[in-house]
Amino acid sequence: MSAAVKGAQIYFGPFLVTSQVFHITPLSFALVNLKPILPGHVLVSPRRRVPRVADLTAAETADLFLTVQRVGRMVERVYGASSLNIAVQDGPEAGQSVAHVHTHIIPRKRADLDLSLIPL
Repeated sequence: MSAAVKGAQIYFGPFLVTSQVFHITPLSFALVNLKPILPGHVLVSPRRRVPRVADLTAAETADLFLTVQRVGRMVERVYGASSLNIAVQDGPEAGQSVAHVHTHIIPRKRADLDLSLIPL
């Protein structure tokens, strides 16, 4: 875990997730998904708890998606993936189950799973 996390408590919505966090920036963090669709399924979220993408500042938006790129490359390498699913469910009607902006990163390999059949 990053030195920046030591002593800090990290929340994903109402949930304390410090022990699941594996990457952190001043504005974002990445954590292991506790309900993964496939091995390597992770989440990237802003440190500030906001429910919708439109609630992010420009700096938070930039940091979030730069972190998605960085973590996505790492997940592809670690899991031997050739592609990624990257998804944001922005609001409850879009399937968002935790009211804290988050981006799903799911490493993909040929013929691993038909994600069109599974809601994120």
